[in-house]
Amino acid sequence: MTIEGLRLKLLEIRRKSLADYRRNKINKSRFTIISNNCWGGECYESYNLIKQSPTIGLFFMATDYIKFISNIKHYLNQKIEFINPKESKYFYSLKKDPHFGSYPVGKLDDIEIFFMHYSSEEQVLKKWNRRIKRINWDHIIYKFNDQNGCTEKDIQNFEKLP
Repeated sequence: MTIEGLRLKLLEIRRKSLADYRRNKINKSRFTIISNNCWGGECYESYNLIKQSPTIGLFFMATDYIKFISNIKHYLNQKIEFINPKESKYFYSLKKDPHFGSYPVGKLDDIEIFFMHYSSEEQVLKKWNRRIKRINWDHIIYKFNDQNGCTEKDIQNFEKLP
């Protein structure tokens, strides 16, 4: 194991070992985090909560994430179409990542989703569909950051959302 791998494993152990303590400190356990990357999954794990979002273990490129949350119900009603990673519109941006191509890439209409923490299309579909049913539409946290090709325009478009 590399030093970085060891560091990440220790952080995971720390995060999970304090999860029950943290959960007892919050006043709400039914909420959905719609995140553009893995952050949402780590939050649920940090509080030992059931993952109530389909956007766990994946990432979106920034522009596609903004489109996704701008019309989320439309996109969640689409069937995931899996594509060869080399067919991705972001292939040239992502091909330098040594892990790119080793995980499923899906499309919902005109956006792409990179399921980096999944090993198969079957696993993606099972978890995606199960977690869509868990969405708490009354309590959603939309989280966005400046990764994955984010531009100033993407940030401005995010800030304009209701």
